[in-house]
Amino acid sequence: MLALQSKQYAMNTLTKTYIAAAIAAIFVITLIIYALANAKITKLEAEVAQATETAREKQQTALAKEQEAEQYKQKIVHLETKLTEINKLARKQDEELENLNNISRDARSNLDVARRTRTITATAAELCQKLADVGHPCE
Repeated sequence: MLALQSKQYAMNTLTKTYIAAAIAAIFVITLIIYALANAKITKLEAEVAQATETAREKQQTALAKEQEAEQYKQKIVHLETKLTEINKLARKQDEELENLNNISRDARSNLDVARRTRTITATAAELCQKLADVGHPCE
């Protein structure tokens, strides 16, 4: 019986050793998993911090671009106003050129009429009268 007890005791000790080894292995595995998870979390936190910084930079860039766009919009409005003024001036100058063309055409026509008239001996008073009739009085 003693041999059976001794065998049972040895088996009991061996079983306890296996159980202790299994518990130790589970503990070590748990520590490893915790360390890996902690490392992963640390890595993810670093990535989040980097992404946050990148987002902040992009937001600042976007704000600067919006301000630049607003300046361009104001410049466009200013240039459109200037263009409208230039167009009005161009139309006015076109009208003036048309009037000058009409005046020039009328003067040429009057010159042709004056050239076709027969020359006769006339006094200065008669000549001034004829010039006044065609729109060019003597001064």
